[in-house]
Amino acid sequence: MKIKDAVYEEVMVEQRREVSPEQYGCDECKILISNFPNEDNRLELTIFHNVKDNVEYLHFCSWDCLFKYMPKVETDDFVSLPFLYFDSTDNGLRSAKRFIELISKL
Repeated sequence: MKIKDAVYEEVMVEQRREVSPEQYGCDECKILISNFPNEDNRLELTIFHNVKDNVEYLHFCSWDCLFKYMPKVETDDFVSLPFLYFDSTDNGLRSAKRFIELISKL
């Protein structure tokens, strides 16, 4: 047996909608890295810290940008450089050949 009818009132609901997706870029030149974090041949620099007890992950669009950024790195532990890609198809920006060219200039 129903004793009382349900009572309803109209309420406004606030929703958060994504109107623009997140975008990620090169940590040096800020150029958009499309398909992040699944792009081909990503150059990821990993910086490890003892005192801060944390790890920084930086992403670069080319070896040129990575080499420009390296003097800014401050750490008390070590840095892990990106993999060398010998089969890169991006006009040499991330290829092992470009890395060897840049490192030989030092």
